[in-house]
Amino acid sequence: MFVSRPVVERNIERYHARFKCSSVALRAHVKGHRTVELARFQEAAGASGIAVHTTAEARRYLASGITDIVLAWPLISPERWSFFADFSAFADARGATVSAHVGDPDAVRQLGVLCTAAGTDLALRIDVHFDDRGIAPERVLDLARLVETTPGVHLDGVTGYWGPATDDEVRNWDECGRAMARTLVEVAGEVRADGMTCPTVAVGGTPNALAVLDVPGVTEVCGGAYALWDSGSAEAGLCTLEDVAVSVRATVLDVADGAIRTDADELLADASQDWAPEIVAVRADGTPFTEARAGEVVDLIPAHLCPFVKKAGQLVVTDDDGRPEGKWDTLYFGQETNR
Repeated sequence: MFVSRPVVERNIERYHARFKCSSVALRAHVKGHRTVELARFQEAAGASGIAVHTTAEARRYLASGITDIVLAWPLISPERWSFFADFSAFADARGATVSAHVGDPDAVRQLGVLCTAAGTDLALRIDVHFDDRGIAPERVLDLARLVETTPGVHLDGVTGYWGPATDDEVRNWDECGRAMARTLVEVAGEVRADGMTCPTVAVGGTPNALAVLDVPGVTEVCGGAYALWDSGSAEAGLCTLEDVAVSVRATVLDVADGAIRTDADELLADASQDWAPEIVAVRADGTPFTEARAGEVVDLIPAHLCPFVKKAGQLVVTDDDGRPEGKWDTLYFGQETNR
């Protein structure tokens, strides 16, 4: 798996430039690359901090010196609650700032018990339902009240994520993102009107982030794909293929009945966008990967970055001329054990 350093640096510079004249903070979701090196590039470019999915990842980035971390996943698995409480105490001792997404009353109650026992006070962001997770907007106020009255936790704000699943939703991505942002601002206002502090209104998703900068009341956006991009993003008009920094070199093993089998199939499995599940990769020139011959070596660009990167153990970094100049280790799911 190859990553072009010059393209990465250009992508980060361009994306972060959109926020320099804005009051909205940009948080980098590291699921789009899973490397310490890229997270440091993003922080140096102005990212307010990072978002991760697990505490195993969080510990790795904290050890590298990144001290503003959001555990960006609803806490719906009881076996994970103790990991979050333990990490909050671990981060406290190192002067780090930690917040966690929550979308369930039971998680709030149990986190309160666990955090109190661990001697920590964990900041919680209420994850509002727009996609396949979180709590319905009309239930946010009750959950906020529970957070504020539960020892061991306190309210940090509200957050949400939405991603398109159809061609029509892709074409209307901007307006759907703005509608989500306006709902988040509205529920945050209800929380504040009830007398509670709700400092953060965070919108998730790289394309949503660019769409909501003009929505009053949004305080933070969280993007993951913008550093490397993918061919699905290019197809959706969010970038061009020249902006995609990641590729995989594959050898065609055989072609039978129109099906092409390569030595990169396992790495590319599931690397499709919801609106085009049949496409996992295109050729580097953007043409569909539908014809090949056995033994041919092809450079492929994944259609969806995140499922692709999470399987890679290492990224080969290339220079302006495409020559390898180093390697970045990634943290993938097999290592982190979903903690």
